[in-house]
Amino acid sequence: MSRITIYGLTKEGYLLAKTLSKKGYKINIIDEKLQIGLDIKEELINKYDEVEELAKSEIPIGFKSVGDIFKETDYLFFTPKMKEGGEGVYSDVTIKIKEIIGYLHKGISLINCIPLPLGKNLELIEIIEKSGGIRIKEDFNYFYFPLLPLKNYSFLIGVYDLNGSKGTFDVITSLIKKPLISNITSSEILYFKEVINHYFKLIPEVEFQLRREEILNEEFKDIYLDELVEFLFDLKTLSLNLRAPDPLYYTSTAILKALDLYVKNLIDNIKKLIKLKELRLSKVKVFLSWMMNDYEIRGERKHFLSYLVNKFKDYIGETYPLNKEEIKKGFLPSEIFERFKVIVACSQEDLRLWKNNKKENSILIKANQFFDVV
Repeated sequence: MSRITIYGLTKEGYLLAKTLSKKGYKINIIDEKLQIGLDIKEELINKYDEVEELAKSEIPIGFKSVGDIFKETDYLFFTPKMKEGGEGVYSDVTIKIKEIIGYLHKGISLINCIPLPLGKNLELIEIIEKSGGIRIKEDFNYFYFPLLPLKNYSFLIGVYDLNGSKGTFDVITSLIKKPLISNITSSEILYFKEVINHYFKLIPEVEFQLRREEILNEEFKDIYLDELVEFLFDLKTLSLNLRAPDPLYYTSTAILKALDLYVKNLIDNIKKLIKLKELRLSKVKVFLSWMMNDYEIRGERKHFLSYLVNKFKDYIGETYPLNKEEIKKGFLPSEIFERFKVIVACSQEDLRLWKNNKKENSILIKANQFFDVV
């Protein structure tokens, strides 16, 4: 049975470890920050259902050195935590890859699970060859398997050597049924196409549903900010190398502008609501509630929340993001009862938590396409 290492203590990495462990593979997971590894066994999976629980545990169960783990690794899934999408992703991936190049040995298969700009996977292979002194096909295999947000699978597998790699990626194909298998370049384009299609479905829905009063006999599904930002890391990263007059450049730019417009509309609607209540902006506090996983690979949600806070503060100085514990407990920090409070639910989960915990002298607003007051 193949021996597998997950490099990156992330939500997606731990999901991979759990799934592959249940299939009978020997699994190790490495915390890329602490540079320590952990043997993933059934008792550990049963004890720690989520990666947060494992990361916060002070019990050193089966800690192993990185060098010892790599010596016995057949498949290496690359799943480290990234910051926001865009310019820094490829350089961050390159730095993290260089940290482990010395451990790569003959016969190992590297599975990159991080979405990269078009053309950058082949460039990364060249860096591995030059820095590591090992040759693609002769010494190691390379696969592109960009995990979907908060998932342990993709819908495609990019293979450097389609002919020579047959039968060597059974581990990857065990994670999904009927994957699209193609060369590296094709897989990059196909994944980009999927991201664009995701937004082609969402953005028109948002734009048209803003006119819901003019559309009769139509039921609308809420589209929250959380869903709009889900693939933003991918869009910003994959489109990085595009330039005008490439049509994909204009498509990607239009999607980003639509998201900016959404934020502007959200703020404008809250300002109108405050005005209707005959309140001064200086007497209002805005709390942005957005439940997110601190260990997900993509750091885009955190980055976008920071962007959102800054945009709000241009108009309402007293704007604060809520952390996970505050949201779960329904606690508003520095609660001043004479101040009117606006709570903005950025996801379906946030709405559910706050609907059952309404505050006095406050309103709850959905950060959906209608900016509904609950």
